[in-house]
Amino acid sequence: MKEAGYTCARTIKPEAYTLENQEANTRYHIGSWAITNQTLEDFQKVLENANKNTVIVLTYHHIADDCPEETSTPTQNFKEQIKYLKENGFEVVLLSQVLANTKKQP
Repeated sequence: MKEAGYTCARTIKPEAYTLENQEANTRYHIGSWAITNQTLEDFQKVLENANKNTVIVLTYHHIADDCPEETSTPTQNFKEQIKYLKENGFEVVLLSQVLANTKKQP
């Protein structure tokens, strides 16, 4: 990945990205949760490992009611999820902000 010019890479393995992990190659294995048609309760379970030193990467491919169920989040679910994040003090950050908190590549 690094040789190809990428600055980071997401994996399909759902795990929290730990800001305290300063290994240079960690940014090439950022875990991610695909968010599709989960219930709000299932969405909350994804966030259980979040704390001030971790980042939970949520991947939304489509936010629509008329796209394939496997890759889409219904608009009502998305609204509920965003409301939950806001009401529970979660901070939405850009990937560039996350990477700024990790060790720079040599």
